[in-house]
Amino acid sequence: MVHYDLGCYVFGKSWRDYTYYAYSKPYTRVPAHLVGMAFGFVNERWVSDPSTRPVLNRSAVKTWGAAAIVALFACVFAPLSDYRDPESWSPWVNATFITACRPVWAAGLGVVTTLCGAGRLEGLNAFLAHPGWIPFARLTFGTYLMHPVVIKWFAGTATSSYHFGWRYMMAHAMLNAAFSFFLAAGMYLLVERPVMSALKRGRRAGRDDSTRQ
Repeated sequence: MVHYDLGCYVFGKSWRDYTYYAYSKPYTRVPAHLVGMAFGFVNERWVSDPSTRPVLNRSAVKTWGAAAIVALFACVFAPLSDYRDPESWSPWVNATFITACRPVWAAGLGVVTTLCGAGRLEGLNAFLAHPGWIPFARLTFGTYLMHPVVIKWFAGTATSSYHFGWRYMMAHAMLNAAFSFFLAAGMYLLVERPVMSALKRGRRAGRDDSTRQ
């Protein structure tokens, strides 16, 4: 029997196995997508038929909102102890975290989005609904598509060894995000927006033809 050490500490001796068998495989990403699809289906049904929307009192909203935010922070900060001491987590703890972190993260985002969509988390909803986020919202899909290219490009063109630390990681993450949004903006202006405009013109022309007939 072949044994793979798939600890979440990606800079240790197991990083090759983790990257190949867990990090980059679609079957480790599917659960989060399924959770997002489920929340999308539920939200669409609640919007189209408000009578199916459950009535939550203020305490229930606070409980669900707090649980979702705690889950989101746990997914990000729970591995810190493993990063400091790669041998501190048992294989079962590693496996549990790697299996659960992505669907839990998606569920936390789904709960927050659902509560904001229902107008229940007033403060957070006002922040997320600020018009200043609209340009970034239009670029999110392009940024999602471009950010792996940016990460691989930075890694492949490096001329010196990395020294992983908090300052370096934060600076590198911000630089990757900036380049990804920049490339996404170009793709939006040159590809996405023209294609969307052409599709709208085509649908408008089709409606006009059907009206004349």
